[in-house]
Amino acid sequence: MSITSTQQRLAEAVRRGRQFWESGPGDALWRAERACLGPHCEHHHGVLSLQLGMAPLISDMSPIRHALEWAPIAALARQPNTLICAPERLPLADDSLDLTVVHHLLEAVERPHQVLQEAARVTRADGRLVVFGWHPYAPTGGAPRRHQPPWQRAWRTPRRLRDWLEFVDFEIERVDYCGFRLPWRSARNRRLETFGRRATTCRWGRPIC
Repeated sequence: MSITSTQQRLAEAVRRGRQFWESGPGDALWRAERACLGPHCEHHHGVLSLQLGMAPLISDMSPIRHALEWAPIAALARQPNTLICAPERLPLADDSLDLTVVHHLLEAVERPHQVLQEAARVTRADGRLVVFGWHPYAPTGGAPRRHQPPWQRAWRTPRRLRDWLEFVDFEIERVDYCGFRLPWRSARNRRLETFGRRATTCRWGRPIC
């Protein structure tokens, strides 16, 4: 089966994204996000979860029995339980997932609104849809720079993501921030991370919806 130009562009974005998450700053941010996600999912039971993104699985800390990963092409599959498809056309039934995580993918795809709609479609009414995104007004710190591959597309504010999710009839439980750091300090600054997450009015983190 031939690979289209759209698949090729997305595959290249995934390759670049994985390079970041395998780096020191990327790993530190992934750990901060995992710690932020834990309290919301560690008691959420179910049968099936899916993570759409480029980083290692962040959703497997939940008690959900089967965790699916995603890849745009077969050559990028990292484990047997990988869904290989376009992210805006998931080969899953409606209301089939107990947990769906969209992890820093909306800034890398050509049709982010359709990806979010599709993620909402496959998430059960009593399930959870978690969206990680880069905050457009945050200092870069150890995060990748805006407008550079693979996240060179539009970075959206939490308010815009709220609007999109409300359009697909999702109730927003909360917006959290994590990944706080100063540009000249280590990404593993636990004290700053703790302070930043407590200061809910601060806008310097990476949002989770």
